[in-house]
Amino acid sequence: MGEKIKEIICSVIFAVFGGCMYLEASKIRPVMEKDLGSGFFPKIVGLSILLVAVIQLIQTIKREPPKDKNQDADEDTKGGLFTIAAIVGYTILYDLLGFILSTVLYLFVQICILSNRGNRNYKLFAAISLITPIIIYGLFM
Repeated sequence: MGEKIKEIICSVIFAVFGGCMYLEASKIRPVMEKDLGSGFFPKIVGLSILLVAVIQLIQTIKREPPKDKNQDADEDTKGGLFTIAAIVGYTILYDLLGFILSTVLYLFVQICILSNRGNRNYKLFAAISLITPIIIYGLFM
């Protein structure tokens, strides 16, 4: 099975998942009138998953097949494995360092994994990695 077909199938599966999540979250009724209720956030997540899956599906259908398939597949595999390692490291460091420090480290590493050599700007990555968890922490404080 070709990569394009796999991506189309994956996009359709995620679109169905996001749609089902939204529909199920719509069944959650708010306790108080004019309240967002418990179903609001799951609706947003389901709608986001659906939207991203549809965009991915459209891009996959329009995209020309890559010229060097082996190089792209190798980079994707490495990036996926490094991402899994970063997530495992994050969960281990979370209890040791706390939310802010472990999230700063994780975000910096993950941004480096996802960027290519041509667009790496370590000062920008460090700023984003530092500011984001502080804002998130402040929002939920």
